[in-house]
Amino acid sequence: MPTFASASATDVGNSRATNQDFVYASEKLCIVADGMGGHAGGEVASRSAVEGLIAAFEESVSSRGLLAGAKQVNREIYDHADRNEELRGMGTTLVAMALVPTRSGERISLINVGDSRAYLFEEGELTQLTQDHSLVEEMLRNGDITLAEAAVHPYRHVLTRAIGIEERIEVDAWTIDPITGTRLLLCSDGLTNECTDVEIAEILATNAVPSDACYALVRRALDHGGNDNVSVVVADVVGSVVSGGRSRSRRGKRPSAAPLPVVPVAMTTQPPTTSPVIPVATGPVEAAALDWMPTPSAPTSAATEAVSVIAPANSPQRSPQRSGGGRRQRREAGTTWRPPGAVENAPSMRSLGEQLITFRVALFCFLMALVLAGAVGFTVWFDKATYFIGIDRQNVAIYNGRPGGFLWFHPTLVHRYPLTVAQVLPANVTLLRTGMLESSYGTAETVVSALTHELAAIAAVNAATNSGTVANG
Repeated sequence: MPTFASASATDVGNSRATNQDFVYASEKLCIVADGMGGHAGGEVASRSAVEGLIAAFEESVSSRGLLAGAKQVNREIYDHADRNEELRGMGTTLVAMALVPTRSGERISLINVGDSRAYLFEEGELTQLTQDHSLVEEMLRNGDITLAEAAVHPYRHVLTRAIGIEERIEVDAWTIDPITGTRLLLCSDGLTNECTDVEIAEILATNAVPSDACYALVRRALDHGGNDNVSVVVADVVGSVVSGGRSRSRRGKRPSAAPLPVVPVAMTTQPPTTSPVIPVATGPVEAAALDWMPTPSAPTSAATEAVSVIAPANSPQRSPQRSGGGRRQRREAGTTWRPPGAVENAPSMRSLGEQLITFRVALFCFLMALVLAGAVGFTVWFDKATYFIGIDRQNVAIYNGRPGGFLWFHPTLVHRYPLTVAQVLPANVTLLRTGMLESSYGTAETVVSALTHELAAIAAVNAATNSGTVANG
């Protein structure tokens, strides 16, 4: 009977303040969800989608159960947002795969909504199994733009379909054969926006252990910028009776299969063999965090690796108060020291002790001043190096600082646009009210430009679709 040898990893990235992705990996079910709708909404949506899908699949271990579960969590998230004003507009992408029984044997059932993706890596070739539900992807499929234009298009983050945004949702679903030796990858757009298919294929080919591959993929995305949360699940098909040849797939909106009783399974937790320990999801559903990640080349003992998994990202480091004995400190400070009897005019032991105390006090004060100056400098940099897009007098505006302020710093209005909240999609109004964090003023301007034109662009696509000139996505 086939199973998944799987591992998962997620990281907040280099630019985001919170991680709104949620991942899950086991021997029978793997899921990636990328939340949206602000700090609270995105986390609530992605976690609810994953936990709800797990529960629904356990009730009906089948393709039909997986598909029905996605539609069920869509309605639950939509209703939850409708009842809570602070969560209005929250939603999430969802891509999942599960081993399910069919009349012809076990198959892999896949579903997806949004722009999180599923890939098949087989015989050295990487194949994208899913289609993004985004405005730019529709324009690309219709031939309106090229691949190069799509990669930098200002509307590339505008989704046409997501879990929790509308009362009803259309879910893409299909099945493929579980061929031993094939590898599957689920990921959020934090990986695919930073890494090319060639890079992803290279990493999957050179890292035989799933947890090693997860670590390397996340590390590569962070090295390329890490402008978004990054989440991956790597699953190898093992123990299958089908072997050799190419994977045969059958696509369809509603695959049918007779449900079987739930079979409890355990999570595969294989530690890396050539890289430091990375967290993988185990036990109750959790988002595995790579917020603290040791440098791959740094030598670490087994004990150090075990602690690194659970150490928080901002754990305080012990700062040395002394470096060597008094003689070394005074020599570094430029003071000549000689033992008594070395010269005729040697200082007395009392005066020598007074000098030692004086230098220690001076060194301590100097170090404390450096620490305080560094803390103040970091605080100012942390606040001023960030921009966010918010609302000022019902108009879209760019602020310098953090939403709600940081310590004694308050956000500063940089520019207010004539664009009003009435001219922005409702889902994005919720994001604006909480503040859309960006790493620079230039990226903030790009987002505002996208907000300015997204209603018109979506209306144009809908009009073209209704008139029959745009292919159905």
